[in-house]
Amino acid sequence: MEAYFKLSDTYHEIISAVKGIKRQMALQKEKLVNAVEMVKDIVPVESALKAFNISRATYHNYKVLVINKCDSSYFL
Repeated sequence: MEAYFKLSDTYHEIISAVKGIKRQMALQKEKLVNAVEMVKDIVPVESALKAFNISRATYHNYKVLVINKCDSSYFL
C-alpha cells in the first residue's frame, strides 16, 4: 500500500504543472467523496486523501457540499 502512495505522490508531482487540475478535482468532488467513503473501511481516509493530493479540510468541505447538494430548485 505504501508503495502505491509513493507512486501516487510522483504522479501528482508530474501532473501538478497541468493547468486546470485543481479545478477538475473541484468539479468532480462528488466522485472523489464517494470513492473515499467507499474505501474508508479498508484504506484510512488520510491515505486516500493523499492519493488525491487534497487536504482533510478540503475533503470535509467537499463532503459537506455533496451531502447538502441541491440539484435544482422546485421554483425554477
